[in-house]
Amino acid sequence: MSFTIASRLADLPRPATIAMAARARELKVQGADVISLALGQPDFPSPPEAIEAAYAAAKAGDTGYPPIPGQKPLIDAIIRKLRRDNALDVTSDRIMVANGGKQVIFNALMASLEVGDEVIVPAPYWVSYPLITRMLGGVPVEIRCREENGFRPDPEAIREAITPRTKWLVLNFPNNPTGAILERQDLEAIADVLREAPHVLVMSDEIYE
Repeated sequence: MSFTIASRLADLPRPATIAMAARARELKVQGADVISLALGQPDFPSPPEAIEAAYAAAKAGDTGYPPIPGQKPLIDAIIRKLRRDNALDVTSDRIMVANGGKQVIFNALMASLEVGDEVIVPAPYWVSYPLITRMLGGVPVEIRCREENGFRPDPEAIREAITPRTKWLVLNFPNNPTGAILERQDLEAIADVLREAPHVLVMSDEIYE
């Protein structure tokens, strides 16, 4: 029995970060002294207390499927964190826990994109935004963020990129890969543009908060 990759995957380019990481591993096997800057990894080990807590929970039998939004103690801890660190008063019905940022992004786009819908992605960008968009039949629309402007998106470029088919604007700040951040005035200028286009959703990927 033959196996054929679905066209929605076969036509996607290989992510550059994955290709770079694979090449770095190959060179290391060959004995080369390689510093790989391809994949982001924490520069610290998992905290011992987290490892011990996970081990204790597993030994106690807490190994079944959790509620879809996440365990209540975890959601309560997230609410406390958002209130303490971000001055956000969020209720539990606004929180959903997932296995990682990429899954959250995939879920959101999977649940909302129709074929031909557009997703505005400031560039440079993390490779997964346009790849997931293409995989689901959407159209990534890049807007260039220039180095001389601190790699911040130009609100006018966002306005010009918006069409009736625009579904999402992706904001990833602090940015991967540039490290750029947005100041309050930057966000207010973008918000002014979006008030003119209420059909556009905002995905704020704050993985590096």
